[in-house]
Amino acid sequence: MHNQRTRNPTARKAIKDINKKYALIAIIVAVAIFAVLISSSYLSIKNIPSQKPSNNTAIRSINFNHIAEQVYPRNGFVLPVKWDNSARILVNNGALNLSFINYLLNASGQPLTNYELKILNGTEAGNLTINSSTGLFTLYVLWAIGINNKNPIINNGPLMNYGGNPYQLASTGGYGPLGKLQLGNLTILQFNNTQQRVIESVASNVYRPCCNNPALFPDCNHGAAQLGLIELMVSQGSNETKIYNALKEFSSFYFPSQYIEMAVFFNVTQGKAWNQVDAKQILGYNNSSASGYYAIHQYLLSSNTLRGTSGNIGSSCGV
Repeated sequence: MHNQRTRNPTARKAIKDINKKYALIAIIVAVAIFAVLISSSYLSIKNIPSQKPSNNTAIRSINFNHIAEQVYPRNGFVLPVKWDNSARILVNNGALNLSFINYLLNASGQPLTNYELKILNGTEAGNLTINSSTGLFTLYVLWAIGINNKNPIINNGPLMNYGGNPYQLASTGGYGPLGKLQLGNLTILQFNNTQQRVIESVASNVYRPCCNNPALFPDCNHGAAQLGLIELMVSQGSNETKIYNALKEFSSFYFPSQYIEMAVFFNVTQGKAWNQVDAKQILGYNNSSASGYYAIHQYLLSSNTLRGTSGNIGSSCGV
């Protein structure tokens, strides 16, 4: 989806300009990622077996194509949450600029559809879908919800208190192409104390393979989108189990190679199919953080399970 090339020279130039503008953020984040991977946090991963499986047994028992289809199905995912009027609030307040969004999607080979226009004007009542046509749009909208919604996680959480400039992170400094950042200042979704505890409980345990931060610290676009999805689901009455399952699918879609490797890891070490692995376990630090994924990747390489492939160490937290 992200590899489609635009034939429009103006669009190519614009995207290059955007990339240059935010290149420094991406470099800083990349350096931080690799610093983390060689730090003591790598040594704290708990789920790596001390003994490697028999190479031949492991390789014979793995159907890589079947696992890939389980983790990253061709038709994508339909999540158990409906689009409400959150996107309309974002548009009405300039946090999502319709012209910007339309241009970015056209330049990326995913033109804005009538379905997506209905989401932006608050008239689409269907479930949230993530597939090769809607993936980029969905990421943008969930990112915007998570980073702009007025919530203690944004206003009083690690993003504001980590010791650096909260406006110079990938999720904030890289927000410009979407619209006007209104960090924690828009009342999009409101929660009672019980709902807020659910949000904070899930957000503190959900990681992504691009860094070692939970969704409670949404310093990149994927982290902010995870938070937006959590908030959207809680606002519609979802419990933690349903939210974790949806986040497992969300993460699988945006980090497919990493989660395919995790599925192989659980198949080899525990004999479990992907749908048998608990979503909360998958999304926790030991598996879905940069350090957790790196440990899994190294285990698979050292046991020859990946047949010598180099794989990926996380993905960029950049725009």
